[in-house]
Amino acid sequence: MSDNKHLDNPNPTQPKPAMSLTFQPFDHIPKLDEIGKSLHKNVSPPEQTLSALSGLALLGLGCIQSRGSLRLLMLGTGTALLGRAWTGHCPVYEELDIRRRKAALAEQGN
Repeated sequence: MSDNKHLDNPNPTQPKPAMSLTFQPFDHIPKLDEIGKSLHKNVSPPEQTLSALSGLALLGLGCIQSRGSLRLLMLGTGTALLGRAWTGHCPVYEELDIRRRKAALAEQGN
């Protein structure tokens, strides 16, 4: 095994580099993570609340529905609405370039 040491470090007298090629100096700043997440959100807080309540209602109705495609539709739509409420991001809004979160936050600031 000592014969393979030269493969790990070809010149053991030279120090290893201080910074790797994958070093990311800003990956540990929580404020940047928060800003990045808020930029991805496009659903206003009241819409998030409404989506959560609607999603829970549809999941509840879907659970008591006996069978059929209506049950699957309720469960699927309820799950999608809960996901929209949880993340604050709507893929439909993204495709249509609608940003309601910024408008709602601007109104709160005035």
